[in-house]
Amino acid sequence: MNTAEIFFSILRRGLIGAFHNVGSPHYCRYFSEFDFGHNNRNVADTERMQIAFASIAGTGLVYRDSRR
Repeated sequence: MNTAEIFFSILRRGLIGAFHNVGSPHYCRYFSEFDFGHNNRNVADTERMQIAFASIAGTGLVYRDSRR
């Protein structure tokens, strides 16, 4: 089986099974989450968490101010 087919199969199962209502503006974020998990699938859990924490330092999820 092709690696791309496996990745998209896991992505599809995750979107159907765990994340039921995914808005189209946020597809890239869910895709990035599954991409990170796939790329770090052979890494120990503690090391995966260290990689995740190091990559999110100084970032944030910013939404448009709805009061304007």
